[in-house]
Amino acid sequence: MKKQTKWLLVAFAGAALAAPNPMVIHLVSNDIDPYMLNVVRFLLAGLVFLPYLLKDLRAILRRGKKGLKWLLIATSSLVVAGTTYTMALAQAPASYIALFGLVSPVMIVAFASLIMRERISKRAFSGVVIAGMGAFILAAVPLLAADKVELKIYPLATFLAVVSAIGYPFYVVAAKEVTRFRIHVFSVISFSSLVTSLASLGIWFVATDRSLPEPTPVMLLALLFMGVVVLGISRSLSFFSYKHLSSPVLSTMFYLESLLAVMLPVVLIGEKVSFEMLIGGLLIMLGVYVSGHHIRIHPHHHALKP
Repeated sequence: MKKQTKWLLVAFAGAALAAPNPMVIHLVSNDIDPYMLNVVRFLLAGLVFLPYLLKDLRAILRRGKKGLKWLLIATSSLVVAGTTYTMALAQAPASYIALFGLVSPVMIVAFASLIMRERISKRAFSGVVIAGMGAFILAAVPLLAADKVELKIYPLATFLAVVSAIGYPFYVVAAKEVTRFRIHVFSVISFSSLVTSLASLGIWFVATDRSLPEPTPVMLLALLFMGVVVLGISRSLSFFSYKHLSSPVLSTMFYLESLLAVMLPVVLIGEKVSFEMLIGGLLIMLGVYVSGHHIRIHPHHHALKP
């Protein structure tokens, strides 16, 4: 197996593991406060990789200020992205907020070019745009076609959603920068997740009535999935593959994740494949092909600038 194909499969595995996340969140969203949900799931992700963080702690402090600086920048970005997303959900429907999340993969490419000076060719970027168009069709068409649809703008929710859509891609790129200082991916995920959990706990304590949900087996399994599988295993696979793949390819994988999430009800409960699913899915697959195929033809385009 070629090295490029291997890391594409790793990235795909990360996307596949995270695909059920929206369905699982919807399953428990009415039973637990969203801030407490953040507290628990980020805490679980942080604890899973805590041994790596403890092992790397001395090395992080020894290797100079740059590695620590980027770790703090990455962590701050995740805190901002996670908390503003939760705040946005309190102000507007999830379907409205999800539309702004479609910008995140494009922002990964933009930040990679600005921060890491990655050379992004027009063809590779076009693959991201094509996949983004497909994801937009998947998200927007059902929303606009729904009965009694109300085209309403939520100013505060829009601002919070935009901040979150910018914050998470900055976290992804900054996390890759941290690993250049020989800090393990698991350590980055652990530290950033624990700090995000702590920040969410502070908001929960101040902004809510501090009531705790009654745990059920379904809720506990859902929290384990969201924390360990999605924020822990899935994101670590994405980060590992990002060390070997270009930003455009990784970005299309996030759009592929949205396609897999939409197709799950088709596979699990026999939901019919709609026209927008077909068109959106084809565009996403085309975008993945254009970005990935471009690397095999022109691998030198994706080297870092000197």
